[in-house]
Amino acid sequence: MFKNLENKIKNKDLILFGEEHGTKEIPEFLFKFFSELAKEEEFDVCLEIPKEFQNNIKDFFKQNEGGLNTKGYLNLVNELQKLNIKIFCIDSSDYSSQNKREKEMAENILEVFNKKTFVITGNIHACIKKFLMCEINIIPTGFYLSEKLKDKLVSIDLSLELKN
Repeated sequence: MFKNLENKIKNKDLILFGEEHGTKEIPEFLFKFFSELAKEEEFDVCLEIPKEFQNNIKDFFKQNEGGLNTKGYLNLVNELQKLNIKIFCIDSSDYSSQNKREKEMAENILEVFNKKTFVITGNIHACIKKFLMCEINIIPTGFYLSEKLKDKLVSIDLSLELKN
């Protein structure tokens, strides 16, 4: 079931999973994928949750803000913790500038990155190329990371992955 995905991440150290916030299918898919992969290798997971929740990630899910704040992601966090997979909160709490947020997220990821790491974030943040959105030039998190990590990084759009 995951062969196509495994081929894409082979020999990669940092895997950006771009996702559509609010779907039920993506957290379920990730749980199955991570459960299988954990049998073979160690890895960490970074989530698009503000860094301030690192010490008590479940407090994030008590808020009603959308994004990764869904029952599906709470279940994913619970299951990852049962598998002893480290989870890092890497989002910025400063939303005053999109590009500032993107850069800070990249810095937060690099700060905790020391072995194979999966980053689950919105599709925009996982882009590895600059783009124009609403007349604003966006320099996404993925761009900063790709500049630093080159071929050790891959960005995968999970919405497309689920369609294959």
